[in-house]
This record gives sequence, C-alpha cells and structure tokens, in this order.
Amino acid sequence: MKRVCFALMLLVTLVMTFVACSGNTAGDKTAATNGEVTGMVFFDENDNGELDSGENGLANVKVIIDTISALTDASGKYAITVSEDELELLVDESTIGAEYTLSTNNSTQTIQLIENKGTADPIGYALKPAESDITIGEILTDTKRYDNYYFELIITDTANSDFSMKLWFMNGSYKSDSLGITTFVNQSKGIMGVYTQANNQVVITPILEYEELVTPFTYMNELDRETFDKVYYKGKEDLDGKSVLVFENTTPTQEMKIYIWEDTGIIIKLDINSGPQKRIVYFKDLTLGNVIEADITYPAGSIVMDLSSVSQ
Repeated sequence: MKRVCFALMLLVTLVMTFVACSGNTAGDKTAATNGEVTGMVFFDENDNGELDSGENGLANVKVIIDTISALTDASGKYAITVSEDELELLVDESTIGAEYTLSTNNSTQTIQLIENKGTADPIGYALKPAESDITIGEILTDTKRYDNYYFELIITDTANSDFSMKLWFMNGSYKSDSLGITTFVNQSKGIMGVYTQANNQVVITPILEYEELVTPFTYMNELDRETFDKVYYKGKEDLDGKSVLVFENTTPTQEMKIYIWEDTGIIIKLDINSGPQKRIVYFKDLTLGNVIEADITYPAGSIVMDLSSVSQ
C-alpha cells in the first residue's frame, strides 16, 4: 500500500512539474514575441506629404494593428502592444474629421518588429481644398488656340542647363531667336532660314526636320487630363501684368503649380518641384495678335545664301 501511495505521489508531482514547465515555456515565448509599435498621426499644415518641424499631431484618431487598436493622444502619438513579428497597420479614417484628406499616402503599412520594437512612418492629413467652381479642366477645354503670338520661353532646371528663346508666331510660320542664332520658318513657302548675327548672313534651305516648338499650347496638350480632379484652385496672382489663376497639385513626391492667364485660359508658367529637382517653364511676356510679317522675316541688308532650290 505504501508503495502504491508513493507511486501516486510521484506521478502527481511529475504531472504538476510538467504543467508548470509548460506554463513557463508559453510565458517565455509570449515574452519573446510581445512588442510595441509606436507612431504618429499629424496635421500636414503645408500639405507637402512630410512631417515638418512645428506641425502638430491629430488627437483621438483610431489606429488598428490586426485586431488591436488605440487612439492617438493629444500630440497625435500612439503605442500598441502586439504579439507578432510582422503586422499590418491601418487608420480608421472615420475617426478623422471630414475636413481632412490623406497627404502621405501611407495610411496602411506593414510593420516589422526589430528587438520587439516597431516604428510606423508618420501618417499625415491635410485640409481639403476649399470648394470652388473653378476647375482647370473646364478652363483648358475652353481655351482658344491662337495663331498670332509672341513670348520669351525661359526654362530653369536644376538637372540641366537653363535655356531661353524668343519666339514670334504667325499663321503657321515663325521666327525663333536663341544664343545669337535666329531661325525663320515659312510654312506656306516650305522654306527656312538660319541667320547668324556675327556675320550678318542668312542661309535659306527647304524646311528640314526639327523638334516641335515648346509653346503654351503644346504644353496644354501634354497635360494628363486624368489628373485634373487632383489639381486644385488656389487663388489669383499678378504675373507679367496679367491676372493669373493658380492651380496646385501636391503628392508625396512632387509639387506642381500651374499659372493660367485668366482672360485667355492660356498656361504661362509651370513650377514643378520634385524634391532635389526643380523645373520652371515660363512663357514670359506672352502677347497675342501683335506679330506682323516683318517680325518673322530675316533682317533687310543681310547676306543671303539661297539653297532652297537644292534637292534634299
């Protein structure tokens, strides 16, 4: 009988030891995988898709990781305890005011824990643009195409050399002036001339292949109409003595401003900022209807070398 009791006691002891060890193992595993994810939801005041110095957090925004959620505090910060190494994070946008719109394009993220800690990228929301009856699509659709105009094209590009050219255009023919070389193209006669001021000489040939001119109208044709619903009216400014409508499109990687002459609907300036690269296309001093025949012909008294009858 004593042997039986001893055996039972030994068995109970072994079972209890096994259960205790099993519980400790599970506890160790939980401790090893438990971690914390921290982050911030902020008010992107300048709508540039980045958390800048001085920008404040948005409070009481619900952030969800798997089935666990937390509200941001008064400074827009949150901390969520998790038990997995790779997690999906999302923002419950129903907890954000209707006046806000996502500016950072990262309201859902995959978070990887490293040493039981994970940091989410800041999530930004900017104010929605004020409602306006003015849309860029309607303006550019109604823009008249002119066949008599002058402008000075100025292109400033941080990635390439700056460029400038003056252009006079009338009824399909034009004169361009850049870097001391003047080119004349007469579409009706099928000839072109290149005038060099240094030797006062013009060489006339049949029209050769040349790159398409950069004009306000070619630029309007190249704009992606599908993005017009993301281009917002910002107000009016004065440029070259003209009242211009300013439109803006901002993404996390690029900010673009489009300046449109209010009276005509013609683009006269584009300002594109893509991080370190900045490009400005400016149709300076654009005038309409003032070009005459003398503006698009070579100077009187110049030495003419006429090769227009030579076969190409």
